[in-house]
Amino acid sequence: MNPLGILIVLVAWCGVWLMGIALVLAMRTPRPWDAPGEAAWTTGAGFLLGAFVLTLWMRALSAIGVEFGVLSIALPLLALAAAALWVARRRGSLAPDALRGTIVEAVRARELDGWRRYAWFAIVAWLVLRFLLLFVDVTLQPLYPWDAWIQWATKARVWFELKHIVPFVDLDRWVAAQGAFYTDSSPNYPSTIPLWQ
Repeated sequence: MNPLGILIVLVAWCGVWLMGIALVLAMRTPRPWDAPGEAAWTTGAGFLLGAFVLTLWMRALSAIGVEFGVLSIALPLLALAAAALWVARRRGSLAPDALRGTIVEAVRARELDGWRRYAWFAIVAWLVLRFLLLFVDVTLQPLYPWDAWIQWATKARVWFELKHIVPFVDLDRWVAAQGAFYTDSSPNYPSTIPLWQ
């Protein structure tokens, strides 16, 4: 993958994550960011919610016949993120100063002493290293010849190239239709993961 492609993937992931966090903040009852686990729960749930909303939006676009693209996918979802952040801010769920303070305190770990503090920094360093290694793996060798290759990525690649969702059928139906449809080893698998890919 070229450097521009890697940058686009990073921006896309961060945009989806931001949208999900914004939606979580807009829907939840306002809670203090310094409550135990609050920041971690919000960011983690935000990633999953953002990924799911993205795939729902792509299904809706395909159902109404709109081609996938930056304008049809990214702009509406960024507008949704902006609207959700505005709602969260009005409800008091978004407090940038409190969030910044929570992040700073978590990194400093002032309440920990002795071996606990060293253990905390070792865990943080391990997580950073793990994310870096996963990022390198995903950007340089995103697919192995397992499920991702033979069942998920086939759909993702076809839908990416055609810019909309097309049905996948079993091998017998594909042969009978003389290639009018698409097939892979598991045509009945759900489409959420290929859409996310």
